[in-house]
Amino acid sequence: MRCIVVIAYVVTIVFTGTLENALGSNSAEDSSVFGVAAEGYLHNRESFQCIDCSFEVLCGQAMSIQDAVEGRITSNSNPRRGTWLVSGTKMRYDLLCDPKDNETSESNLREYIGKLKKSQDKSKAKEHLVPVPCAPDQYLRNDKLYSLTFGALIGSANLFPKGHENARGIGVTPFDLGVMGENESSNPARYLHDCVSGHFAGKFLGTEKVNNTDLLMIMTGRTPSAMTTKFGFDPVRGYLPAYQSDCDAESGKRRHVVFITDIKACSRERWFPIRTVKILAPDNMGPLKVEELKVTRLDVDTEPSNDRFAMDLPAGVAVSVPGRLEWMTLAQNEHVAAEDLERLHERCIAAGKAYEARRNTNASKESEGVLRSISRSRFTLTVLLAGGLFVLVAIFVARRIRAKRLV
Repeated sequence: MRCIVVIAYVVTIVFTGTLENALGSNSAEDSSVFGVAAEGYLHNRESFQCIDCSFEVLCGQAMSIQDAVEGRITSNSNPRRGTWLVSGTKMRYDLLCDPKDNETSESNLREYIGKLKKSQDKSKAKEHLVPVPCAPDQYLRNDKLYSLTFGALIGSANLFPKGHENARGIGVTPFDLGVMGENESSNPARYLHDCVSGHFAGKFLGTEKVNNTDLLMIMTGRTPSAMTTKFGFDPVRGYLPAYQSDCDAESGKRRHVVFITDIKACSRERWFPIRTVKILAPDNMGPLKVEELKVTRLDVDTEPSNDRFAMDLPAGVAVSVPGRLEWMTLAQNEHVAAEDLERLHERCIAAGKAYEARRNTNASKESEGVLRSISRSRFTLTVLLAGGLFVLVAIFVARRIRAKRLV
């Protein structure tokens, strides 16, 4: 199947007469490699339509790149534990903190809120940073692309209807250690397709051995003089980006480098990342900041049962649709299944309308009160003016009578 896709792509490139004009500085030979790598990557990635995966993410330090790759990582924190369930477009995702880290985060937040309440100058609230060792993240999406995110630390949940302009996704999975954007929106295939279309510049650097594996190395960037992202694709194992780095255009120093060090062979000639390491500012002197993701359990052949696509929300949580007057506060603990998200949205809409109606009613009452006050003030002023006018007339008449008598 993959060979057919690749051959079709190369034939298209060879027989496109205006290719050089479309690609700018990208040669036809390079573009054929871009197409092969992009389609190979997508063929493998999109083959995982069901995933039942547990993993751990550890943040720590290593003295060198080699130490990080080989697992010699020290850390004072506990690993975050993740669960990733996929069934077609349905998804449930949890990235939870160690209980001790949760307690520290909650304590720091309570202390900050307490100081803020006592402070006389609340205008500087945004200037303070609250040290939070870890913030738990939960995500749920149904097959109609409604999604729900929950941050237990702040007691808030955001609901996103299908097509919402600010819909959130997930950012840390075995396929992406936080460098591709939410829901892998900036995955390697997107870069390579942009190179083929001429929106990006790219260059095939040939093969390079990285961690004892021959990789296809490709540089990409917005212009030929500013190619800052480098990929190393494993053509034997699903064209996974076993190497990826991004560098500063001026200094040339890498901002980060990512290695997929362990890959699992799955059924139907598919390949799944098992261990990934990200090193920040790897060209600096050690110790280096490191993130390590390890898969601890994996099943990509059995579809997760429908009842596992659910999220538990505690009483008091505010559920809102960002940017809209659609929100509610839960009166009790609720078990929200993926198929409940549309009904939850309807409840938010109803609660928002009820709030707006109350607000309009109160505003109307205030307006009536103001009008009544104005009416009373006008009546009082009228009485005073009339009384004043009567006094003036009386004085005028009295003076006229007195004048006549004197005559």
